Amino acid sequence: LNGDFMEEIWKDIEGFEGYYQASSFGNVKSLPRLKSCARGTFMTKVKLLNPIKISKGYLAVVLYNKDGIKKMIKAHRLIAQVFIPNPENKPQVNHINGIKNDNRMENLEWCTNGENILHADRTGLRICAKGEETYASKLTEKKVIEIRESNLSNRELSVIYGVNKSSIQRVKSGKNWSHI
Repeated sequence: LNGDFMEEIWKDIEGFEGYYQASSFGNVKSLPRLKSCARGTFMTKVKLLNPIKISKGYLAVVLYNKDGIKKMIKAHRLIAQVFIPNPENKPQVNHINGIKNDNRMENLEWCTNGENILHADRTGLRICAKGEETYASKLTEKKVIEIRESNLSNRELSVIYGVNKSSIQRVKSGKNWSHI
């Protein structure tokens, strides 16, 4: 064995003890347990769960609690909750290498929303939309140029273009639409 080899560590998942365990490699397994069906009672086998791909490339697993109630949990949050202390009670989990389906313990860290966004910006995971590309934009580049060249008041421009006066002021000062 080389020195880089790490052993996969399994730990109980809080609230699902005796039913499921999570691993330091980002895996989740169901544990053997007695199950009843029409033909009687039998012992289930250990089974590695297949994660489901959910929105934005994240993985999730479906767990059943002792009452049989189904719960879908994002895999990265589950692994972080089991393996990574969170003394500052940070609300989000960041993938350090930016790969959303790499849920190994060493690739995860607790973070704030701001830290998560900063990491996404630094690593190129988040490309900031500008101008008309933003989903809520009411203006176009053509309208921005018209506003900047106009001699009308901010109030008059806000009525014409359907935006508030402070938006007109930010366009004129270059705070908004600074790329034009």
